[in-house]
Amino acid sequence: MALDYKSSLARYRRYLQVMREQPLIQAGVWTALSLGLVIAVIVLALKPTLMAIAGLLGQIKEDSTIVTKLDDKIVKMQKASSELQALLPREAVLDEALPSQTNWDSWTAKMFSIASQSGVQVMQLSVGPAVISGTTIPPRKINNGVIPTTDKVTLPEGVQGLNFTITAEGGYDQLKQMVSSIEENRRLNILTGVEFSAVKDNGGGASLSANVRGVAAFMP
Repeated sequence: MALDYKSSLARYRRYLQVMREQPLIQAGVWTALSLGLVIAVIVLALKPTLMAIAGLLGQIKEDSTIVTKLDDKIVKMQKASSELQALLPREAVLDEALPSQTNWDSWTAKMFSIASQSGVQVMQLSVGPAVISGTTIPPRKINNGVIPTTDKVTLPEGVQGLNFTITAEGGYDQLKQMVSSIEENRRLNILTGVEFSAVKDNGGGASLSANVRGVAAFMP
């Protein structure tokens, strides 16, 4: 072990001697060490900056993804806006079919008009209950009519119904035409029951009557 130690020490001394005898090698070693030290200092000094740059690059990439999604949404909104503009002329038809209020007075006038055009006589027409400014009012009665028991109707969410009953007299074809016109009217009417019955008149004859029940829809 002693010989190995002395041998290594001797080699180290020879190396130092060579270094002293050859300045270029010594200068190169010191230059390499200095360069390594400078590089290490630069890396340590720039590490926070490099980390900040890396974070900014990641943020830029994320922002680019968000911008792409926003552009896609803008395109979809522009398309939806164009479709809406194309449908605006039909808004009046939609408002008439499904108004935001009961509009029971105009609906009643329309039912009388349908009956008149069908050639039948309205004996009874009742609508309600109708709500005006948040207050429930008693049903409107025409010709001493009485609103029948409300039939169960399942309406879509947000849609409400104005119950109605119409009793009219006339021929079968005329009464049938009236029922069809009520059902096909632009205002959404859901018929819940139609009953035909014969009514005796004072002369001993009989006339036909129809009792129509349903719901006129509206969407507050």
